[in-house]
Amino acid sequence: MKYVVIIDVGTGGLHISLMDSEGTVIASTYQELVYDTDEAHKALTFDPDQEFENTLRLIEQILAQTNLDRQQVLSISVTSQRHGGVFLDANYQALYACPNMDDMAGQEALTLSPAEAQRVYELTARWPTGLFQAVRLRWFKKQKPELFAKIVAFLMINEWFAFQLTGNVRSEWTNASETMLFDVKNLRWSEELVALFGAEQLALPQVFEPGTITGTLKPELAQRLKLSQETTVVLAAADTQSALIGTGALQNGDVTMVNGSTTPIQMVVDDLLIDPQLRIWSGPYLPGKWVLESNCGKTGMVYRQYLKHLSQFLRLFVPDLKLSHEEIGAICDQHLDAAKGVLPFLGPCTCDVSQFLGMLKALFIEGESINLFTAIVPSFIENLAFAIVANIEQLEAISGVPIQTIRMTGGGNRNALLMKILPLLLQDRKMTRSASTEATSRGAAIQAFLSNKVFPDLESAVAHLVEPHEVVDSTSMHADRARYIAKYKEWKQRHQQIRDYLQG
Repeated sequence: MKYVVIIDVGTGGLHISLMDSEGTVIASTYQELVYDTDEAHKALTFDPDQEFENTLRLIEQILAQTNLDRQQVLSISVTSQRHGGVFLDANYQALYACPNMDDMAGQEALTLSPAEAQRVYELTARWPTGLFQAVRLRWFKKQKPELFAKIVAFLMINEWFAFQLTGNVRSEWTNASETMLFDVKNLRWSEELVALFGAEQLALPQVFEPGTITGTLKPELAQRLKLSQETTVVLAAADTQSALIGTGALQNGDVTMVNGSTTPIQMVVDDLLIDPQLRIWSGPYLPGKWVLESNCGKTGMVYRQYLKHLSQFLRLFVPDLKLSHEEIGAICDQHLDAAKGVLPFLGPCTCDVSQFLGMLKALFIEGESINLFTAIVPSFIENLAFAIVANIEQLEAISGVPIQTIRMTGGGNRNALLMKILPLLLQDRKMTRSASTEATSRGAAIQAFLSNKVFPDLESAVAHLVEPHEVVDSTSMHADRARYIAKYKEWKQRHQQIRDYLQG
């Protein structure tokens, strides 16, 4: 039996797991990332050196839980959140680390002219915002010139962790495409973008396909972890693309929805498609494959915020109150009728990356008998379901490919009401849900087993290691189908009216 250690640096924290070549998760653990806030610049940062040390400690913990022969651990596979990165000095020591939630450079993105922003989208298939390393670098030049003068390189988070493990500087194209310096069509760094963003001082790493072995474990780390010095380190695809692999989405038209802190919906396509209306992202995936992404925006993040605030309010009257996910689901079911007179706009929406509209937060209430407190939670779930369907329809319209099956993974799919509403709206499309919420880690493990030649090809690895998916249906709410279809149509119409108004 062979084994792989997986490092998944997600938005919320460090997911560390150990998987065998039969696809069984032997051990796993999780620790939240610690973010620091720079109030003066509205910036989020983290300490990459400390998080790397935390990662090593967590690997030691999961290995200690097992009795396996550690010489059978073939590889450590590293995936991470997109848009997060580490800026480095001349000695490749960390100067500054930004997570994907940091938008300190948001206003800097607006300083690009319309023609410049259009050209950026043509080359990167991304509209410029403060999430991208190139925009952050331009912001540093103006706001932190002393720091800017020291920066000679940056690595995305998965790349930086792989560098720490091996000492080798490498990049892979799924996260390189999230820097805003990468030509997604030609899969190479763009001299034009480097000049536009003033990044000429950077030493940009060589770019490989995801799943590439970047080297072997440093001797001192192999000794600490009691692993073989021949243990390879695999630079896996970014977390969302790894989740595509982990759910078996490999062929043209395959779709996976990762319903977590945000809800990206990605479609695999055979050719790069650039949306002429600038609404969605496109990018590289596997060799000869691309992805289209229509993202619902902040979903689980906003839902947790609503529940936190609601719980804080209720604890003013019931101090010991605690609500589990299951109890909240039961509340939704019990009070679903309360949402019948409410048309919700509570965050998630149809993706349009070139429009800076923020998150719509409103409830249209019809009638005076609506109880806001009982309606708000089921209304949020309805809004999320509507946004998911709208983004799926948008992918179909842009790609011209009818979607037959939607694979779902992520913690948000535990919500029972969402799993009842979606099939009503998606109608003839098949919906499947992974047994666990960690398709990203499974996808990273698949890439490592493949690179270490445990399987002859990706299709064989996926067939062997991807978990069976449960088919989701909504027979219990079939009588509500017509009502929800009508409500969704009204939501789309009102949603577009609001967007048209905000755009002036």
